[in-house]
Amino acid sequence: MRPNHLILAAALTLSGSAAFAQSADQAALQTQIAELKKMLEMQNKKIADLETAVNQKASGVSPETQANINALNAKVSSMDKKLDQSGKFTPKETKYVEKLTFMGRIQPQFDWLQNETTNVNGSTTRRASTERFYLRRLYLGAEADLGSGFSGTLNINIANNPGPTTAPAAGTNFNTFDADIEKAIVSYKFQDSWKQLDQIFSLGYQKVPFGVEETTSSSKIKSVERSLSNRFWAEGGSGFNISSRHSGVFLSGDLPEGFSYSLAFANPDGYGTTGEYDRSTPDTNKMGYYARFEKKGEITSGVLAGKYLIGADLAFQDDVAIKGGTSAAATPGSTISAYGVHANYSRKFFDRDFSITGEFLTGNVDNGRSVGVEASPVTWMIEPTYFIDLDKKWEAVFRYSGIDTDGKGYVLSEGIRRAPSSGVLYDTLNSYYLGVNYYFKGDAVKLSAGYEFATGEDRVSGGVAANKKDEISGLRVRAQILF
Repeated sequence: MRPNHLILAAALTLSGSAAFAQSADQAALQTQIAELKKMLEMQNKKIADLETAVNQKASGVSPETQANINALNAKVSSMDKKLDQSGKFTPKETKYVEKLTFMGRIQPQFDWLQNETTNVNGSTTRRASTERFYLRRLYLGAEADLGSGFSGTLNINIANNPGPTTAPAAGTNFNTFDADIEKAIVSYKFQDSWKQLDQIFSLGYQKVPFGVEETTSSSKIKSVERSLSNRFWAEGGSGFNISSRHSGVFLSGDLPEGFSYSLAFANPDGYGTTGEYDRSTPDTNKMGYYARFEKKGEITSGVLAGKYLIGADLAFQDDVAIKGGTSAAATPGSTISAYGVHANYSRKFFDRDFSITGEFLTGNVDNGRSVGVEASPVTWMIEPTYFIDLDKKWEAVFRYSGIDTDGKGYVLSEGIRRAPSSGVLYDTLNSYYLGVNYYFKGDAVKLSAGYEFATGEDRVSGGVAANKKDEISGLRVRAQILF
């Protein structure tokens, strides 16, 4: 191959490089490369004409033409310093950005759910069922690595838009666009001077370390929706906002011997999944405190040989508003102290992967039953999973979760998302889930389906006195693409 052809091949390779970190400066650089290609093509034509003129003479390139080619080659080599083989790009105007990664999550879902209320006289009331396709999550995000341990992460969900609550005026658009911030943090990663283990300090808005099911990404949970017991602590309504997302400072990292920790000092008030990142008038000026300690390890021999994780969570919120089970309104100035333990164990059975996860959460809630009367609710969840095939494509999932609210009360349909509601607060709630996952390409391309049956009993308040029990059942199906 002639030297000019090698130069053209190099330019074509550069112009076709995959770039994971796109920017306006990169587009300009690609334009310059395209112009260089055109100039090289013109030089090639001149060389071809000269070669034809001298008829098989190898010395058909004039010194002037060769000098032009050498100059173009120098320009291409200079640009090669900005476009490396991994596609990373460092534009002049943002020279501190070493890597910019874009990410997304698409989760279309179908729910079919029904709710039947049984009264003390045996009569039943069945409400209109939920039958709906929708986008459960539609995440778009980016992470910027600025080097020296500094980074920033932003993730938004544009599938949480509830739309207008009333019919729009004539001539206006019914569909409105809104986006919820799922995560927005500035982080610094460093190593401790003791064991040189990774530590991360973050400032911003993200999930606090309470409830292992809540802090497990929705892209990696085994069921279509998180459990009844998790939503009691993570969502608003008749539950709490003690877990989920809050604004504050965060510190997490590794410790020797497989131990790790995660701490948060954050606002206690929040909107649950919506968050308090844009609040101008907070519920309280007090802070919330959260902590998690975990231990990972492996049992290498014996009947229990396998990998394990055990952990404990703590949370404290002061000066928050709590609505007791029989209270007419929320009582401000309340305090919540919560704590829990969780564990996971995994191993192979018959050459197939088996895993079981469990979580127990409890706490003390001021004014939880009524004004001046404390409640100590208890929740639990256990979830075994098993891959049916050796290729790890089909995974069976079973989950049992329950709540004893200790007089606080909880609306069953708030624990079973999008289910028809009776509005009754029950003291004892249980849920059973049976499902299957099919992994086309791991969690990146996954299909999940599951049937859930849940009950609420021992009415605390809401509805009418004759209400005895709610039963919710139904099927959910969700697809997932990660990129």
